Amino acid sequence: MRYSPEPRRRSNRLLIFFLALIVIAGGILSLGIAYQVGVAQSSDRIASLLNDLEAHRRLVSDLSARAARAEQELARLQAGQPAEAVTPAGSAEGPSPTADPAVAPPGTPSAPPAPLPLSQDAMQTLVAAIHERLGAGVPADRLVAAISAMSAPAQQGCTAPRSESRSFLAKTPVTRDPSTARLMDGHLRVNGSGISVKAQNGRPEAWFDPTQPVAIVIDADGQTTTLNGVLPIEGDVEIEGKPVHLAAASDADKRGFIAITTTSCP
Repeated sequence: MRYSPEPRRRSNRLLIFFLALIVIAGGILSLGIAYQVGVAQSSDRIASLLNDLEAHRRLVSDLSARAARAEQELARLQAGQPAEAVTPAGSAEGPSPTADPAVAPPGTPSAPPAPLPLSQDAMQTLVAAIHERLGAGVPADRLVAAISAMSAPAQQGCTAPRSESRSFLAKTPVTRDPSTARLMDGHLRVNGSGISVKAQNGRPEAWFDPTQPVAIVIDADGQTTTLNGVLPIEGDVEIEGKPVHLAAASDADKRGFIAITTTSCP
């Protein structure tokens, strides 16, 4: 009786067929799992973005309300009306019935309140700039810190103060190319250093941590002064016999940079 290889061939074809089915089923299952993981990650990302959007909307609403109150107060002051006294709870109150007569004798006319150094147009421009920065994603606390770091020059009789701003890359243990800010026609050079931000894996990054103390080194015509502390910080120097006020704050537009603003009388 002659041997026939046909049964073995059929068996091999069936084996190959079942193996192909197993591979195809495994591929389909892998694609399904990957799709489910992607959907879950997308849902988490969308929820996070919605939370961030709602937080920014609340910040913009709060700043808009404050700006509206400031505009009302400005209009009242420009009209020559006295400013309302506000209690810590936020309610207006009248003159204290226990006021010392020696301090404010009855019948003595009160001096008109000093007008704010901003017109209504300037106030609207300032509010618009704040809205624009918030819309660009700058956190409100960084705006507040930058504004708080600014102050008028101490010199009396200065009706047109000169202001100048520059920024520099702060030095950290891993920064390769820190920079120096030059102001006041080169008479003033400022640089500084800070502590590195830590990445999620614990490794230090090239950017300084704005929540940690920094050292600001000021060279005013060869006279060196160092300011230490958490930003924003301020200091005063003299250049050619004139006082210059400096304010240092974290740069809202450049990560790892420190913004320096000088104010002086010409």
